[in-house]
Amino acid sequence: MRNLLGGIICATATLVGAEKGDVRLSDLPLGKKADDRLFSASVRSFQSGHWATSARWFQELIDRHGNSPHRPVAVLLLGQSLFQQGQHREAYAVLSNDRLAAGPLADEYLFWMAEGRTAQGNLEAALQIYEELLREHPQSKRALDAALGVANVSARQEDWAQVIARLRPLDGVFQVHAKTIPADDRITEGRLLLGQAYFEQRDFAGAMAALAQLPKQLDLQRNWRRQWLLARIASQKDETDKALLIGDVLRTIAEQQAWPEQLVRAYQLRAELYEQQGKWNQAAQEYAHLIGGKQPSAIRRPAFLQVARLHIRQRAFPKALATLKHLRLQKGLADIHPLAAYLTGEVHLLQAQQGKPGELALAISEFETLAWDEAQSPFQTQALCGLAQCRRLEGQSTVAAELLQKALEGETEKSRRSWVQYQLSLVQAREGRHAVAAAGFQNVRTNSVEGITSQMIHAARFMQFKSVLAQTNLGLAEALLAEGRAQAGASHFDRMLLSMAQARVSRNELEEARGHLVEFRQQATGSSLQAAAALEAIHLLVTERKWTEVIASYDDWIKTYPEHPELAKVVFDRAWALAQSGQVKLAMGEFDRLSKQPSQGARVFKAKMWLADQAFNSVTNRLNAEKWYKEIRGATNCPPVLRHRARMMAGRAAMARQGLNDARTEFSALMVDASVKADYPRIFQEATFAMGDLTMLELGSEAEDQIKKLSQATNAFYSLVQIAPTNALAARAWGRIGDCCLKISGDVPGYRDFAEAAYRNALAVTGPVSANVRSQIHFGLAQTLERRGAAGEARQEALQLAVNELLKVFYGDLLADRLDPYWRGQSGLMAMRLLEELGKHDEALKICAEMEKDFPGMRPGLRLRRARLEKLQSGQP
Repeated sequence: MRNLLGGIICATATLVGAEKGDVRLSDLPLGKKADDRLFSASVRSFQSGHWATSARWFQELIDRHGNSPHRPVAVLLLGQSLFQQGQHREAYAVLSNDRLAAGPLADEYLFWMAEGRTAQGNLEAALQIYEELLREHPQSKRALDAALGVANVSARQEDWAQVIARLRPLDGVFQVHAKTIPADDRITEGRLLLGQAYFEQRDFAGAMAALAQLPKQLDLQRNWRRQWLLARIASQKDETDKALLIGDVLRTIAEQQAWPEQLVRAYQLRAELYEQQGKWNQAAQEYAHLIGGKQPSAIRRPAFLQVARLHIRQRAFPKALATLKHLRLQKGLADIHPLAAYLTGEVHLLQAQQGKPGELALAISEFETLAWDEAQSPFQTQALCGLAQCRRLEGQSTVAAELLQKALEGETEKSRRSWVQYQLSLVQAREGRHAVAAAGFQNVRTNSVEGITSQMIHAARFMQFKSVLAQTNLGLAEALLAEGRAQAGASHFDRMLLSMAQARVSRNELEEARGHLVEFRQQATGSSLQAAAALEAIHLLVTERKWTEVIASYDDWIKTYPEHPELAKVVFDRAWALAQSGQVKLAMGEFDRLSKQPSQGARVFKAKMWLADQAFNSVTNRLNAEKWYKEIRGATNCPPVLRHRARMMAGRAAMARQGLNDARTEFSALMVDASVKADYPRIFQEATFAMGDLTMLELGSEAEDQIKKLSQATNAFYSLVQIAPTNALAARAWGRIGDCCLKISGDVPGYRDFAEAAYRNALAVTGPVSANVRSQIHFGLAQTLERRGAAGEARQEALQLAVNELLKVFYGDLLADRLDPYWRGQSGLMAMRLLEELGKHDEALKICAEMEKDFPGMRPGLRLRRARLEKLQSGQP
């Protein structure tokens, strides 16, 4: 427990003459026997602090004069002499072996036996012996020391409730002595310990009361301890400024007294207080005092890491990297160099995620060194995970998954395995491998071990739920939802309910979606997702096109959540709902108001785009539309996707007014922008189609100029074929190439064959192609075939082939999608004309009858055609 309570060596009152104090020879039995002389000399040596000599002489007395009346005292003092030399096990053994012969010194024997066990670190044994002393010798002069011994050992075990139970009772040993000897050093120690116990139990009032009973004037060490407790109490009571002032006093005292341990604790305290205030830089500065070479490694090691952590926390990445570099130069801290390397990689990765050039390569270098170096195996798992993040940032999701799989296979520690499995499943979910991801999340849940937080288990269930939903396995999703429902307070349950409602809406299962939203409102009353759930309920109304209710619900939402981050989006959606409800003027007023907001956020530009689109669609206001599109695409703070779309529409508006050069400028800008091609392929494709269409408009002048324009157009379309030669984009592009060649085939007949080849290439595309595109291709091929034969049988054969292509469109043969009304109508009209030329009047009349039924607007003209066909059929002129 202590080194003889403040450094005073205690002998027995009976033979040495004082409870505490000097050993006085005048109190020893006088005599000339050998054991008397040896005992007297041993006591003098003990009194002088010559522990080795006194131990040797006491042992000699015991060995040579085993029956001496001095033996009980000699054994006690031998035990103390050994104790003072740090031979705690031997001291305990000496006292324990002779305790039955201790007589009136039994309490002293027990006390020193307990002290020996405490010094050995055998705290449970020490507690038992202290308790035995208090139980068997309640009136012992060692009772107070034993009570304090129990309290100190309990404190070392962090059993603060036991400390309070021993020191607080008014009729207990400590409090009784505190009344009679309040100035005793042991009472002061006890009150400091009691104050700490109250503090650890978060009874700050009790702690303050205990400290208030201390003398106003304390020695420097005890005053430092009192101030330390006061600072910690102030910190816990959120009196951080007060705690910092006390911490400054503590630091000053420690510096003046040259107390290294206390100085370290003062810096650590002030750092924690600054961190509590969110002042990461000041906290780092406090820890920085502890990384100097004069501090022991045990202090410097955590100090370096704390400084780096705090710099990372405040995103002061250059400072963090400088600290970690300094750490890696410290030879005495080589054991944490791998950790410093890993953290260096993490910092570079964080900077790479911010878009800082060159940082990703540096992160990869650090992680690869750790991941493939067998000597760094303790950090191999973390390095592989960090490397996986880097690869995912590069867009290499498959490589990232492979790295995480390797980390999982090489990791044996169960809690880290679960963490790696969770990260792997996240990557798999992002890749769209939802079945594998769901199984991985299930593994995290079922193989949960100590060290895995409940938050991670709940998060794994939520992510499993999301993966299951992505597979549209609503049955299993409902089962997972039921698990969350069964666990009171389960985290993410509100998100699960909301996600399920959204899934039901997407499947048009509106009643089920309403049920989930009702449950959400009942079960997740305090959820931060209440606003999102309310929006989902509005989306249900949008699905049902109940515009009056939609607008009223948006009004209620805006009133309820006026500060919500989604407010701008909701205001925009409300304006859109006004337009859908037919209240176009009101919608225009709302969009106009949104477009003039000073924030210039994404919603502002979307509002401007809506107004521009409205003007473009009005036909009469297209000049203003083009002006607004150009304004949007010229705004550097506008989101790129809106800028690119605005440029596209500016080109279309220019084409509409025959400003072909202006349109070419807009389309060309989109086609040569590498970021558009990489990040917005749909816009790039539409710009390329538009450029080809623009060039087709210019076809029609001299033959030489026609060929030049044709080459420009077909080159534009062919560039799209090369992007994806087997999907719908290629089919559409081949179709437009056919259109270009067909357009000039009248003047340059050789291009008819090129047109036919292009159309057939389009039809050869194996991927899904929309009915609109495929119908247009069949129609173009029919036009080409019509021009193949000039006369005679060749003409008849060509016309029949053309009719076959047209009937595929009219009757929907070989079309993968629904019939397209426009192209069905055009194909029917052309087929009737060709069948009439072929003399197949019956077939032409069948088509005419179907068209009269399906195309009411065309009936007057169709009736005239039917009458002519009937005459021809009957042989009338």
